[in-house]
Amino acid sequence: MTSDVPIEASGLVHSSSTGAMFQAVPREMSIGSGEVTRLRAAAPFRLYVVETKGHPLLFSVKLFDDRSREIRNRRLYLSGLEQRVWNFEEALTSMEIRVINGSGAIIAAGSSSSPTTRELTAFAMQLPRRPRHRLGWLEWTAYGFVAAALGVVAIKRRAAR
Repeated sequence: MTSDVPIEASGLVHSSSTGAMFQAVPREMSIGSGEVTRLRAAAPFRLYVVETKGHPLLFSVKLFDDRSREIRNRRLYLSGLEQRVWNFEEALTSMEIRVINGSGAIIAAGSSSSPTTRELTAFAMQLPRRPRHRLGWLEWTAYGFVAAALGVVAIKRRAAR
């Protein structure tokens, strides 16, 4: 199906075998080079990452304990459109994922299972907040056209007087 107008939707991905629910993160919200996201976590932790643009990238994963101290730092690689899973056994409470370089972008999620009850808890990445203190090239172009049009109208009004 296609649409000629923007559509906004939200959703969850549910695993019937484990009962876990993941926030369905759209591809447009994936993080790219220089961007960071965080995940809450609990040990043992399983990290799921997918590359969404078809280009390879290198990213780092920092693990933090309950006092926000860094436990471990790993650098990981994904090729274009690759999906990978990594297991972490450390006693962590949160994780920071930073895309170091490459033209790709990633979406991350995680899960943790209780050793006693075998219940699975799902963790979704925090969605990136794009800074609004800077204008993109498209906005600058639009403002430029509006300013030029207003200037032409002002000049024509003066000439008509």
